[in-house]
Amino acid sequence: MINYYKIQIVEQFKVLDRKVAKTLSMVWHQPCEAVFEYLSIYYIEQLSILIKSGVLKSYELTYAAEYMGRCNDSIMVRDTLVPLLSHPKAVVREGALIGLNDNHINKDVKLILISMSKYDKLACLRKICKSIVFNCDYDILYSYKQRYLYRNAKYNENYLICA
Repeated sequence: MINYYKIQIVEQFKVLDRKVAKTLSMVWHQPCEAVFEYLSIYYIEQLSILIKSGVLKSYELTYAAEYMGRCNDSIMVRDTLVPLLSHPKAVVREGALIGLNDNHINKDVKLILISMSKYDKLACLRKICKSIVFNCDYDILYSYKQRYLYRNAKYNENYLICA
């Protein structure tokens, strides 16, 4: 039997439920990709709390946002990741975009992405936003025939949005 009272809790995990924090601290001594994957599988609400807490470094926040996107609860994902789209670090904004991707986009998020596709500081993030918005529109607006034409237009510039 594990004695939970003698385990030193990692500082960043103190914002989590005590039992979850101790479980994580037994295995990992700092936040890492494996921690975020574990939380995304077993304790998705705790991952959301960890992301919102502000205790993670920017590179940790990026991975956490990507794993948050694996959750099936789109409302929780949007509540957690949309604020990260205005983060000062580009790597965090990229992680939020990857987490949101096509699965968790609604009209409000789409408007934010359209704005980011025009005004974000980095060209690569603007390009990612355009791609995500285009894929959302693509699924909604295009008929089967238009999809067929798009798939077969490999080098036709009229069909490429992010050339």
